[in-house]
Formats: sequence, structure tokens, C-alpha cells
Amino acid sequence: MEEPLSLSYSHSTELQLFMQLKSWIAINPSFGCIWDCAYCIQHKDKFFNQTNHREVKKLLINNSPYTPEDIFNEILANPRITPLTPLTFYNFSDPFLPQNSPDLIEILKRLDEREASNIVGLISKTLPEESVLDEIADLENLSVILLVSYAGYEDKRIETVPKEGRIELAKKAKSRKIPVLHYFRPIVKEWIKKGQLEKARDDLGGFVDGVVMSGIRLTPEIIQVIRERNLPIPQVKNYTNKFFPREIQEEILHLYKGVAPVYRYTSCGVSSIFKIPDYNAHLNFLRHTQRDMFLECPLPAEMNKKRVCEGFIKIEPIKIRSLLERINQEAADFREIRAGMIILNRELPKEDLTYLRHNTSLHIDYEENKHHIDQIANLEVKSQK
Repeated sequence: MEEPLSLSYSHSTELQLFMQLKSWIAINPSFGCIWDCAYCIQHKDKFFNQTNHREVKKLLINNSPYTPEDIFNEILANPRITPLTPLTFYNFSDPFLPQNSPDLIEILKRLDEREASNIVGLISKTLPEESVLDEIADLENLSVILLVSYAGYEDKRIETVPKEGRIELAKKAKSRKIPVLHYFRPIVKEWIKKGQLEKARDDLGGFVDGVVMSGIRLTPEIIQVIRERNLPIPQVKNYTNKFFPREIQEEILHLYKGVAPVYRYTSCGVSSIFKIPDYNAHLNFLRHTQRDMFLECPLPAEMNKKRVCEGFIKIEPIKIRSLLERINQEAADFREIRAGMIILNRELPKEDLTYLRHNTSLHIDYEENKHHIDQIANLEVKSQK
């Protein structure tokens, strides 16, 4: 019998209203989710597992629940949120749960009335009331995109979310001209059944504008939940990155060929849909870290169209200095090493680097930072030889 893992919560995240993530700033007016998926990344968080996380609970301000007006005012006051900042909501829950969707719509409408033009990504497995999608479709200024999370699992130990609701969500959004990405995740080799990926493609492929594929991230706490449900424990290399077998990436690329473009990263998919430069500057990141190995981006993309992220991005020193001042990093200096790439003279936290990239679409980094190149890049380079 296996010994229980030590639940150290060494990768735990504190509950915060705002969280700077790689793809966007997450705004979390509540936490908890009725679906309680086995792989839920929040199981790594101590606060999450020490509560009844199947219930949706609002965050408090001055011992009272945050209201939509409170959230709206907090967004306006946050120096890290600019008109270029991509946003997501209810990252510790699901934005379309009935406990969340009324407040979500009120917040979005307030931002839209103020003529905010931010990208807003809504990641969901829940089919909301039709009126919720109608309200989103009626927004005039915000750039809202739905990311429907669906990998085709039917084992209720993995997730209990009805697949029919997610198919209907994509279909109803498409009919309202709301952009939709198939969030093909988490892909877990040990849980995939024969024909599952193809069926998932068939279920959603006709209603999406693109696909973002991703693997699974595990910590001892998530592994413990998986073990308690008598599921095969995925084999991962570490607790800090999502593991995604290269052969499955290649299979998804093949399955969606001629159906919809496939992207390896969320920002690639979102940026492509809205026809803007990749706000995480993955191409310039690859060029810099791999010493010009990539004259063209090796990541999956819509190959028949010129990638806007390959174009020249003008570097404006005044703008970069202003962005540094907003986050109290005005002491940092920088130099341009080529179009699209800026190197700082000092180490900055990961959250600050992400903030700078989101607001410039430039690869901004410090010299000593060590990077990991994605497996799909290795795959694509190998296939081109």
C-alpha cells in the first residue's frame, strides 16, 4: 500500500481579488465550484482545501461580500490594469455558475459603459441562462472571448460536468457571434480512452474559432485527490509546469487540421482571434532564448495567414518607463537588443515581467533569466528538418 503524500502546500496560492497570471489578470470575486473536478488546480491551495470548496463563496471587503460596484471600482483603481491588460473573471470558480453570472454581467456592463476595450477571457464548463449570453453579445467595447474547457472525459471520477452543456455553450455563443476557443485541457495520457480526442473534436469543432491545447499540472495535494478517486496517477516530471506528451500534441494538430487552427498557448489563440500581436510575445521569446533558431514561429498556428505577431513592434522607451513607474519599478533600466526585444538591467518578479509584456507585446526580460522551451517547438523544428 502506498504511503500518503505529504500535503505541504508548498505551491499554494493565497486567495486574492487580483492575480497576475501569464495569460491575463484574474479577478476573483468568489471562490468554490460545484463541479469539483479531480484535476482542479485549486486543490494545490491550502485555503481552498480547508473550506467546503464545492460551495461558491464571495470574497469579503470590510466583512461584507464584494458587490459588482466594489469590483468595478477596484479594477479602476488597480495600477496594473490598463486598457491593454487582458482580464479573466472567477478563476477560482466558474463565471457562468448561477451564483456568479449576475455579478459578472453587472461588472462587464459597467466596464463597457466606461468604454473599456480590454480583452476578457471567460473560461467555463457551465451552460448559463440565455440572457447571460445575450448580455455578453450586446457589449460594444469589451472584447469578450469564451474558452470552453472540454477534453471529452466521461468518467465521473474525473469530472461531473455534463458534456452536453458545454457543447450547447459553444453552439449558443457561436450563434451570437461571440468568439469561442475550445480549451482542450487537461490532456492526461493515462486517462485518455480510444477515440476520445476525435470525439471531443467532433463535439465542439463546428462551433469554435480555434483550439488551445494543454496538459496537466500536479502537486502532492492534487495527486492525493486523484488517488482518493482511484484514478491512474499521471506521470509528471515536476510540480511547476504542465506536462503534455508530445505525441498527443501532434495527434490534436492532426485531428483539427482543416477544422480549426490549433494553438499551444492561450495568448496565441486569443491574440490571433482578435488579430493583434501576441501579448506574451512568444515568437520573440523563442528567438531570444534559442539564438535566432526560429526565423518563423514553430508553435501551432493558422498557417495560411500572415501572423500579425511576426510584424515589427515599435519600441517606445517613454511608454516602458511609464509602465515601470506604475508598478514602482522606476529604478529599472533597459536596453533594446532588437525589434521586439527588451532586456532589463535587473531582476524583476515574474508578475512584473508579465505585466510589461501584456502592455507592450514585446519580449521583456532580464539577462540571467532561465527559460524552458516548449516541447511542441522541439517537435516542429524536428519535423521541418
